[in-house]
Formats: sequence, C-alpha cells, structure tokens
Amino acid sequence: MPPLPRAAASRAAWYALAVLVGVALLRWTDQVIVIVGTEPMRRELALTDLQLGLLQGLGVTLAAALGGIPLAWLADRYGNSRVLAACVVFWSAATAMRGFARDFQQVMASTAGMAIAEAALMPVVYAILPRHFQGRQLATANLVFYACSSLGYSAAMVLCGLLFRFLDTHAQELPGLLRGMESWRSASFAVGVVGPVFALAVLFIADAPRRRLGRAAASIPSALPADAAPWPFVRRHARTLLGLYGAATLTGLALGPLLAWIAPAMARKFGLQPAEVGTQVGTLLLSATVTGIALSALFQRLWGARWGVLLPLRIGPWLTALSAPAIAATALLPSHAGVRVGLFVALVALIAFNANMPSVYQLTLPASYRARMSAVTLSLVAVGGALGPVLVGALSDAMGASADALLQACAWIGVPCALLAALAMHWGSTAAAATIDEVRRLDSRDA
Repeated sequence: MPPLPRAAASRAAWYALAVLVGVALLRWTDQVIVIVGTEPMRRELALTDLQLGLLQGLGVTLAAALGGIPLAWLADRYGNSRVLAACVVFWSAATAMRGFARDFQQVMASTAGMAIAEAALMPVVYAILPRHFQGRQLATANLVFYACSSLGYSAAMVLCGLLFRFLDTHAQELPGLLRGMESWRSASFAVGVVGPVFALAVLFIADAPRRRLGRAAASIPSALPADAAPWPFVRRHARTLLGLYGAATLTGLALGPLLAWIAPAMARKFGLQPAEVGTQVGTLLLSATVTGIALSALFQRLWGARWGVLLPLRIGPWLTALSAPAIAATALLPSHAGVRVGLFVALVALIAFNANMPSVYQLTLPASYRARMSAVTLSLVAVGGALGPVLVGALSDAMGASADALLQACAWIGVPCALLAALAMHWGSTAAAATIDEVRRLDSRDA
C-alpha cells in the first residue's frame, strides 16, 4: 500500500482540533465524577453493584446508542458544530441536574441524558477532522486527539480526586443549595455549569474551512447526499468490517470493566477513600496512557513505513493477547503493588493498540457516508463494550460483593474477551488492504 501523502493544515484546522480536545476533556470529567464518587453515591442511595454497572455501562450506553445515530444525521444535515454545541449544553445541564438526584431512577435519567448528548462527539470528530486534515496530517491529528483525550481522562481522574478533596473539606462553606452536599453532588453541579463556555468555542469551528474552500465545500462530507447507500460496500467488505469492529467491541468488553470498576475495586480491596482513589487511579491511568502512546509512536517509527495504516492490525493481535494475562494477574495478586502492575500492563497494551485505530476506522469508510456509518459502528461497539461493566457488576453481586469480587469478575470477563479480540483482529486484517484501496478510489472519484 502506498504511503499517505503529506498536506498542510490551516490554523482553523488546529483550532478545531484544540476545541475538540477540550470538549473531550469536559466529557471525561463529567463521566469520571460518577466513577470517583461511586462509593459515597452507593452508600447514600443504597445502590447495588448491578445498578452501578447500569449507571457506568449498559444502561447509559443503550440510551447513547439510540441517540447517537439521529444526532449524527442531524450533524450531517444541519452542521457539525451547531449540533455538537447544542449537545454540549444539554449534557452539561444533565450533569448539573444529577447533583440534585434523590434515587437511582433520577441518577439514571440524568446520566442517560448526558450519555445521549455525548454520543454526538465521536461521529462529529470523525467527520470534522477529515475536512480539515489530509494525508499524514490526518493520521497525526487523530493520534493527537486520541492522546490528548486519553490523557484527559487520566487528568480528569486526578482533577476529580482533588475536587472531591476540596469539596469534602469545604462542604459547609459552599453557597446556597450546595452547602453540606455530598461531594459527588456538588462536583456534578460545579462541572456542569462550565459547559456553555465550551459550546461557544465549538460554534466557531464550522465557518473557517468553508470560507477557505469556497465552492469546493460542496464536496465536503458534512452535506451528505440523502440517497447514499452504504450497504453494497458493507457487503463487499464484510470480513474487514466485522473483524475490525468485532475486535473493537471485544476490546471494549475487556477494557470497559477496568476503567469503570478500577476505582471502587481499589477502594474496597485496600480501604481507600474517594480522594485517595482519584489520585492513585488517575496517576496509574496517566502513566499507562503516556507509556501506551509512546509505545504506539515507537511502533509507527519502526514499522510505519512498511505497513502504513495497516500497522494497528498487524500489532493489534499481539497487544490484545498480552493484555489477557495482565488482567488475570489483577485478580490473582494479593498486594496493592501487584494489582497496580497488572492493571498498568493491561492498560498499556490496550492503549498502544487503540492509539492508532481512529485513522483505520476513517479510512475503511467512504467519505460520502462516513459520519453516519461511524455513528452506527461506534454505537454497536459502545453497546458491546458497555456490557462489560454490567456483566462484572452482576457477577460481583453473585459472588457476594466481597472485597476481591470486583477484580475477580473483571478477570472472568476481560481475559476471554481480550483473547477473542486478538483472533478477530487477525481474521479481519487479511482483507483490510483491499477495503482501504477501494475507499481511496471512491473518495477520489467523488472529490
């Protein structure tokens, strides 16, 4: 496969990338509040592990999957930035309202509303970045977005730990209705009220590329033809798409429980407080993310010229297979240090693979229906990945919700999924080159 061409990006392109990274950080912060505040929320509202799994997994993801596809259609029809800005305002309002919930149903409703609106982010990112970046700079932009958003998740974990510490200390000094609230409530409100600032920044993304391209903007995939028919393409390349997205779903099933349950699992097993959990888990995620992205960059330097965009599918089976014994080690090792090492290795392996996958997702879907198909595939992947926290929560309840039950349940779910993901990646990679070549021909014809 020929190497990707070079193309210069404008300042408007880098502004768009910076704003999208900021919005991703806001989204992670909204989600991390639930993770860091899991134990005090569970105690105050008398929640079960299954209910917590629904909050962090399948329940909200099913809502997001139902909302993500029509939101992507609206973004294609009425403008990516307008729809995303409205979604940022909506999910921030839902986050703030979660702070006033009185039972599981109210927490679930506000969290589901947040998830529905957040579902617009990734399809919009997948549609906006190819508009602003081309060739190798598209791959660079995708890696930058993945790296920053991933580091943002870790930073959000640390930030929420510090925020919880501050709110616990100054709970009686907060103004109005926030005075004396549990920290997970006041944190939800504090983070939710800053959303409109990010929404305003999003509104400035769309006009720049249209002014620069003029009439050529008509060919940009933000105005997709209503009669675009993806299904013949999907049938021709079923092996590539099933292998790629099947592997991504299985990887999500392995990784999702770790991200959702690592904080409460560490708190139960080692008796950590929320502030300690946020700081320790955030530091662990941050170091694993930096290491995984650096490892991914090293792979690109060593083998990128040889394999090009197929590199993630060449190394992916090995990385996901490596994560399996590391996940198992978290349930088998009794010490705090041993569990952290196992988690670190598993996260590094999965992050190193995922860091270069966005370009593959984009290059295996033609531009004429990339946003809508991205929404469909991301919804399927998200639903599959969200099953992990729910299955782990149900399994943990069945095991008695002991101090070790969460880590053991993560291993029972994560290990077989990681191994199956390796097999799916290997199976799909054998046809991926032909799929990418056809996408390039279709995009060249339609340009």
